[in-house]
Amino acid sequence: MKKTNLLILLLNLGAIFSASSQNFDEKSLEERTRPYGDADDATINWRIRWDRSDLFKNDNFPDSEYKYNTRIWAKEPENVQSWVWRNKQNIEQKDGSLFITARYNEAGFPENMVPDGCVNGNPSSNMVPVRFSSGMLRSTSPGFVYGYYEAAIKGSDGFPGVSPAFWLYNQIKSNATVGKVRYQEIDVVELTQEGTSEATRKVMDHNLHAITTASSRQRFDNSVNPPVGAFVPSVENGGLTVGPINSTAGRRWWRPKQNTAAERNETHEFEPRDINIFGCRVTSQEIIWYVNGKEIGRKPNVLWQKEADLTNPMRITLSLGIRAPYNQFCSNRFVMPDPTVLSRAKDFFPQSMQVLYVKVFEPMNASTLNIPVTGVTLKKSEVPVRVGGNTILTPVIAPTEASNKGFTFYSVSGMDVARVDSKTGIVTALKEGTATFRVITEEGNFFDDITITVGNNPGQTRRAVIPVPPGSAELAPDNSDNDNDNDNDNDNDNDNDNDNGDTNIPPSSGNCNSISTWKKSNSYQKGDNVKLNNIIYELKNNSVGKCKPGANTNCSRNQWREIGQCTASRTSFTELNTEVKVFPNPSINVVNITSERGAKISIVDTAGKVVLSKVAEGQITSFNTDNFSEGLYLIRVQKATETVTKKLIIK
Repeated sequence: MKKTNLLILLLNLGAIFSASSQNFDEKSLEERTRPYGDADDATINWRIRWDRSDLFKNDNFPDSEYKYNTRIWAKEPENVQSWVWRNKQNIEQKDGSLFITARYNEAGFPENMVPDGCVNGNPSSNMVPVRFSSGMLRSTSPGFVYGYYEAAIKGSDGFPGVSPAFWLYNQIKSNATVGKVRYQEIDVVELTQEGTSEATRKVMDHNLHAITTASSRQRFDNSVNPPVGAFVPSVENGGLTVGPINSTAGRRWWRPKQNTAAERNETHEFEPRDINIFGCRVTSQEIIWYVNGKEIGRKPNVLWQKEADLTNPMRITLSLGIRAPYNQFCSNRFVMPDPTVLSRAKDFFPQSMQVLYVKVFEPMNASTLNIPVTGVTLKKSEVPVRVGGNTILTPVIAPTEASNKGFTFYSVSGMDVARVDSKTGIVTALKEGTATFRVITEEGNFFDDITITVGNNPGQTRRAVIPVPPGSAELAPDNSDNDNDNDNDNDNDNDNDNDNGDTNIPPSSGNCNSISTWKKSNSYQKGDNVKLNNIIYELKNNSVGKCKPGANTNCSRNQWREIGQCTASRTSFTELNTEVKVFPNPSINVVNITSERGAKISIVDTAGKVVLSKVAEGQITSFNTDNFSEGLYLIRVQKATETVTKKLIIK
């Protein structure tokens, strides 16, 4: 009876395993000339870059000491901290696949030394040889290709202890310019590296890593953003060492568990011991990950563009890394694990991964798909920001599949507190306080704002002057629907109407509740009405209305005419008072005032003298207050017969 039950159990488990595994036809996969599954774009003509692709079928090796094609792949990569690469012994191409093996050597490898443990949260001062070796294939082809990277990989049978990986990375370089990229890494996949519990065995990581030049000397702090820690400014003798700093201490690491919105994706629905197809589409705007033809995540490409350093391209890499419990991370450094753990290594190793093929698909034309942008949301890092430190802002553009993912960052307030890079979203903290930033999409001019708080550094008693990084964003435009059209834009007017004669139609007033707000991503027909900044416009020709209504361009004037105002949008003085906001307040070098378009805004001193005055051209009007004396001022906003007064403090 017991034997019968055991047999039934084994048959059931076998059926479950078979149902969950992937049944790929290896021959058809190798013959495919287009990306697998949803990664393919039918409007793109792809070509396979054979100078960096490999089916692992040709056993005529250029160097007999290496059992793989050394014309495509490097022989011996540089070693890492806690193990050594031994490609001669640990990489073998056979039976139409590539096998990478990790091994344990009790005698160790004295050419690579690590601390023998972690003492009170810090690496020990006693150094010992590492005990593990493995293999890494790294491509040698020149340059980096925007395109789709795909590999079919079977993970290791053993868990926990090793991590099969398919990734792209370059060398860490020096760069004296604050905010510039010094290292790039795109992990197409890292398998079985999340902890030692069976519950995490199927977790697959699809992440990003980078290094930029910091504004001040950095250190790793385990107590910040636990349990993963974070990089923070290093306080020495009560002060900061201000950059640029070309040494290791001047590196600002960007790691996925500290910046999940910008860098981290994971999935756990696939069996790593099966053959899975891992892919990654890399463009200048975006990075998209796939498993078995299914999209599992995407991130904006802000630090991983090939143009960051054309002399330091990312290389395709296949490797089998050592993971917990057989290595240990202590205060941002690898150390030797406990001897009781090492004693288990003899039985666990060797472990191997299998690679059936690697293909790089390069697009020969741009996609003709056109999915319009409908909105954007800003997200920020989990790591708190301190003076002299950095964080990163990440725009999430909707819908996910939108064709144009371009955007630009701007400062809204607090430019004396923190500055944001207009392209990357990296924020540099200059002093304590709050700062608000805005992102505006390239298509449709959708925007979102986010406010960050800059805190002090524990132990810092001396003020530091943090230089404003190059590339810092400008103040946000008064109107977030910023028009980027040139005066020479063609209005596509083919109706032969005499448009110039339309301008004498008198504007009227009306309720705007039933009128939609103009969006550049929308298409309009002649006679359509739209509203923008409480002004009503009518499309007067047969164009589709892509030029912003009310803009000071020929294109706008040829397409739109103003026909009225949204007088019903406000019915009382109380509502006007609510619409007027002054920020930042107190102000140091700039003040922003929100109001209706067309309102007259004045800054008045305590003697009643008007110091500055403007007519609002958009929802936000900005004044430079650098030359103002400290003290109390009044903001006076006048619209028609109504006036609102607000207090302003200049520091």
